[in-house]
Amino acid sequence: MTVFTNSSGISIPDASATSQTLQVGSLTGAVTRLSVTIGGLTHLLQDQLDFLLVAPDGTHNLVFWSDVGGANVVAGGNVTVADAGASPLPQSTTVASGTPYQPADYDFAEAGAMFGSPLGALNHATTNGTATFASAFNTIDPNGIWTLYAADDTGGAAGGLSSWSLDFAVGGAVVVDGTAGADTLVINATGPDSGSYVLNGGSAIDLVGVTSFTFNGGDGNDSVTINNPADALFGPAGGIFVNGGAQTGAPGDILTLAGGSAGQATYSFGPTPDAGTIASADQEVQRLALGGAGSGSFSLTFNGQTTAQLSAAATAA
Repeated sequence: MTVFTNSSGISIPDASATSQTLQVGSLTGAVTRLSVTIGGLTHLLQDQLDFLLVAPDGTHNLVFWSDVGGANVVAGGNVTVADAGASPLPQSTTVASGTPYQPADYDFAEAGAMFGSPLGALNHATTNGTATFASAFNTIDPNGIWTLYAADDTGGAAGGLSSWSLDFAVGGAVVVDGTAGADTLVINATGPDSGSYVLNGGSAIDLVGVTSFTFNGGDGNDSVTINNPADALFGPAGGIFVNGGAQTGAPGDILTLAGGSAGQATYSFGPTPDAGTIASADQEVQRLALGGAGSGSFSLTFNGQTTAQLSAAATAA
């Protein structure tokens, strides 16, 4: 998971609205999956609550929770709302803590003014609309300041929450920049365009819907490992490009391909011969031609060897 959290808490005033921001940074690529988790939610009348999420550009938005849960009490509830939830947030029965729900917006369709937002028309989830997290936020840049608006639309009760989190996956044209020294990048693939990556032992960044993947290693001896699942290959249609930059002696930049099933892959290398090493985890040459039935081919650029020299290195391995 790639999770960003604001744990400072929000007090939701009776018959009024408030907002809070969350800084998201260091993500590459575009949003391809987003979910929201509300932590420690407390209110005497659940169906008075409304939540609006607005992206850093101030335009993309979604009313993902409105008038749900009926006239029931929620005390310390932790609720994740995602397109992949089991069912929409319920209109009349209590919202169960720990249950993942799909977004839902019942009764009347709120405008931005009710949340204290400058936005006019808003995107509404079912049943007041058809918007989802995907339709509202996919393809945008996730980095920047996100805003959660929380409103109590009727007098008689107040509430609050202790935290809220955004969980992202990124995709599209993903570009990861290393440092000026030696870098270690590990891609743990779950399919041809999905999985996660870890740079220099940091947090795992989820990947979904990747169209191309570029790693700019900079100077130093960089190590890139692609761990493929047993029945697939991480092979975005637009290619994988590993630019190692200048190296600092042996062993140079190293690319390791592990796992996957035999298939067809296309590699393009250059321009400096013998400056890097291509290795397969189990020393089987066919691991350098991964793909799997029906997965097609992909292009991988590694700054270090030509295609012919890759063949020789693979044979030697």
